[in-house]
Amino acid sequence: MKISVLSYEVNEYDQQGKYILTAYDHLPTREELKKALSGFYFTYPTLETVIDNLYSNTGGRLSYEYEWFYLNTIESGELVQEKQGGL
Repeated sequence: MKISVLSYEVNEYDQQGKYILTAYDHLPTREELKKALSGFYFTYPTLETVIDNLYSNTGGRLSYEYEWFYLNTIESGELVQEKQGGL
């Protein structure tokens, strides 16, 4: 079973790291992504552009270079680790 994970990363001065926003047991639709991202303020790029980037590149930034969203698909039970050893 594949799981799609939508995450958000803030890489500012204090290196806040990644946050999991939601997970799906399928590839989420545009409407599901819009709902999941509705609490964020989008200027440029627009919400539509970020969603396009999530589908085509698995990532898209918010208005500032240090705020990014990711949509990754993993196999159920697969552990995703960063180079530093964290999740």
